[in-house]
Amino acid sequence: MKSYCNAFDIHDNSIDELVDHLLAMVNYENLAQWETIGAQLTLNGRGNPLPVTLEQKIPKDRVQEFSEIVMLAVDVGLCDMYSAGTKWPYLILRKCIDILEKNEIALPTLCDHEVERTQPSLPIPTKLKANERRQNKRKHRQQLESEYNSFWQKPYGFE
Repeated sequence: MKSYCNAFDIHDNSIDELVDHLLAMVNYENLAQWETIGAQLTLNGRGNPLPVTLEQKIPKDRVQEFSEIVMLAVDVGLCDMYSAGTKWPYLILRKCIDILEKNEIALPTLCDHEVERTQPSLPIPTKLKANERRQNKRKHRQQLESEYNSFWQKPYGFE
């Protein structure tokens, strides 16, 4: 979302607040509290209208796409927050990547954002042999790409 905004020179405090909030997720032990705070932001990506001052800063032909990437950026973190892991975060992230690639915007890396962890990260799983790891990644990616393609053929993936 931030890369999209930078590419089209869209700047507003509400964008900065939302990006900071999304990146702060790594530091919250209480995810319900984090979610509640996010819902109260002026720009929250949950279907509310864009703030008028922000909408005025967005080129008219970009408002729809901007709204979509904001919603997707928020949904990628919320979709599996209270349940077992599913394919949804990957599919939503893939849709964000599609929007960036369509607009020829370089994909960001986590290093593009300053995130300071206040909690230790999760332990790293035992490493698989290199060939086995590559084969597993390839199979998993093919499966996810197939599911992604069928999911996004419908508007927002829902009938």
